[in-house]
Amino acid sequence: MNKLLILFFIPIISFSQLDYNLKYVSSYAEFAIWNYETNNFEFSVEAGEPKYIFSPEKDYYTMQFNNNEPVKVNWIYDGKEDGEYAYFDELGSAIFITDDYSEIFMYYSYNEKTSQFEQMMVLSKIITMKREKLSETDKEYVPQTIKK
Repeated sequence: MNKLLILFFIPIISFSQLDYNLKYVSSYAEFAIWNYETNNFEFSVEAGEPKYIFSPEKDYYTMQFNNNEPVKVNWIYDGKEDGEYAYFDELGSAIFITDDYSEIFMYYSYNEKTSQFEQMMVLSKIITMKREKLSETDKEYVPQTIKK
């Protein structure tokens, strides 16, 4: 009976995904470029204290930088490995999110000749919040002449 329970729960655990009811708000970003001489990413630019809002859905995510319009990108879930959720998006990027939501790694600019992503963005200093609990500045602007 115990073996049967274990076999039942393994697929549930291995296919768990992000909590799509949350938004992930990052207040720090770093950018790295792949160095072919050292075979490692070298961090080149620290963006400092920008505000990124990462909003995942099952089939897509939106990314909003500061108060600009959010950008919608389709993606697919690839699984969870080594404590990270793995996704691939329609732009050819690979996205890894730590299971404690402390960092989001976005690899992009894939070089087919070398089979290597050449750029990476790391979002950190992340807080998670329910979608309806974003601050007043993140809500939709409604002109005074229009009533909802």
